[in-house]
Amino acid sequence: MEPGKTHASFIKKMAREIWEKDKAVILISLFLLLVLVLSNHYDYRICNCTSTEKWQPGIDHGARSGVHHFYHK
Repeated sequence: MEPGKTHASFIKKMAREIWEKDKAVILISLFLLLVLVLSNHYDYRICNCTSTEKWQPGIDHGARSGVHHFYHK
């Protein structure tokens, strides 16, 4: 880092360089993340999978508690 420069200005410069270089990848990744978050929020599944386990709150299923296996119908 150059003398007289702050860490904040260095970080801003690096972020700007990354944005200019990888703008398309960042935008596509953010779009896919948005789709994932919205699909989870509205309980929408992209595939037609079914859980193999019956989960019930407060019941311990052993060391694999909370882990569900899915299969396609």
